[in-house]
Amino acid sequence: RNNNNNNIPQSVTPSSSFTILKTILHTKGPRTLWSGLTPRMIEGLFSGGVLLAAKEGLHNVLTNVASPIITKSVGLTLPPSVIGFVSGAGGGC
Repeated sequence: RNNNNNNIPQSVTPSSSFTILKTILHTKGPRTLWSGLTPRMIEGLFSGGVLLAAKEGLHNVLTNVASPIITKSVGLTLPPSVIGFVSGAGGGC
């Protein structure tokens, strides 16, 4: 007895990315390839803006608040490269 369920699609393993692209173009059309572009660009715009604002804010705090405290208490001056590295890494988290 064959227990195949016709509601479950059979898995297909295409041989290459080109085969997948060809299948999508044939079954769904070329517009499908670009259907998520606008939402993705809007997402990138906002996330980039948030990351830039976080980096700049952290850079200002490190430069104007933390660096003078460290210099006064320990006698160590933070070089701009360290402040830039930490603010870039912290702003990107």
